[in-house]
Amino acid sequence: YISLKAGIKTLLRIQIMHTYDIYAKRGYCPGYMKENITEVYTSYQKLNGNGMATTMVEELYKLPNEEEITKSETK
Repeated sequence: YISLKAGIKTLLRIQIMHTYDIYAKRGYCPGYMKENITEVYTSYQKLNGNGMATTMVEELYKLPNEEEITKSETK
């Protein structure tokens, strides 16, 4: 049971890291993905996970929901 719990926590952490890597590079994170990562992070916390994943999730929440289009791109 303990190994299973640790394995699930690791998979959740990997998912958080993967999501962060993708959307931090893009500079935005869609609302639906923020909802998804909230569910993943809640499960991760229930397994006593924290640390760098907390920082990554907080950074994802700060990103805009949509890609920002500059005025020069709309011309």
